[in-house]
Amino acid sequence: MTALPCDRCVGRSLNLCRPLDGARLQVMLALGGIHRWKKHESLFRADAPMGPFFKIRSGIVAVSRTLDDGRRQIVAVRAPGDCVGYLENDGKYAFDGDALTDVEACAFDRRGFDAFAAKHPDLAAAVAEALSAALKQSGQDMLVLGQLRSTERVAHFLAEIDTLYRQRAVSSRPLSLKMSRTEIADYLGLTLETVSRAIGRLKVRDVIGLMGSDEVVVLDNNKLRQIAKVERDGRPIATTINLLIPHDPISNSPVEVVQRAANGSGPSKEPRTRRVAAAAALSHRAACPAGRPAVPQWPQKTSDSAPSSADRRRATPGSTRPTRAR
Repeated sequence: MTALPCDRCVGRSLNLCRPLDGARLQVMLALGGIHRWKKHESLFRADAPMGPFFKIRSGIVAVSRTLDDGRRQIVAVRAPGDCVGYLENDGKYAFDGDALTDVEACAFDRRGFDAFAAKHPDLAAAVAEALSAALKQSGQDMLVLGQLRSTERVAHFLAEIDTLYRQRAVSSRPLSLKMSRTEIADYLGLTLETVSRAIGRLKVRDVIGLMGSDEVVVLDNNKLRQIAKVERDGRPIATTINLLIPHDPISNSPVEVVQRAANGSGPSKEPRTRRVAAAAALSHRAACPAGRPAVPQWPQKTSDSAPSSADRRRATPGSTRPTRAR
């Protein structure tokens, strides 16, 4: 039998192609063939009439949706072996698909593929499995966007991309993100400035090192996983990376101490409300020069209960205000 391009494809053992023999793979290839796109070119557009869907052979694709005012949410980052453009809405593509790098993919005519899958239960089962995995990933992403703080989200993104690249034979040393910080912000539901600050915090903590504008070296993968909350199904999402590069020592500034206290990333075991209060006090000391009046404080209480009405009256303008001991 003639050699197939599938024999050299990392996706040969993944999702749709996994149960198929050579003869059936040839039928699949005949449904659309191999297509190529340059970086930043569009594979498909949301609300455009449904055409073929694609299985990536090489490159990285961002799946996204954009609002009328231009705000964009990247809902998935797909690598070799993944399918994109399969979901439809009333006969139209449900999302946009854009090449983050040069991309090569197999195209499959949707109607022809559905008819072929109806005759081959093992292929239909592979489709169901792929959709189930995508649904699980969507649930995980909702948890990340809904519950993790900005630095945790960026750490989770780095750990997730590192694992994805390793699984799909994409170079990960150093970890080339293939995405601008604006695109990372669109993926994590953050602003560009917040992403930059979060990357800076991870660098200061010696969790990552930076090489160029989009290359990252993971210095402490265990710490990255702890920050990122990346365990899935009881197993860590990333394996150990122990790469060391020179870096400049950075002393702890008051602002860093405040950030660590507020985020609960330091060694303190105090409740979060007390850590935030301590962070506010440190911030005030850093901002106020000696001799400047202190911010009014409630009298110290032995419990964590809210201040009483008498406490509030004593701290109102015109009354005697307690001062902080210096």
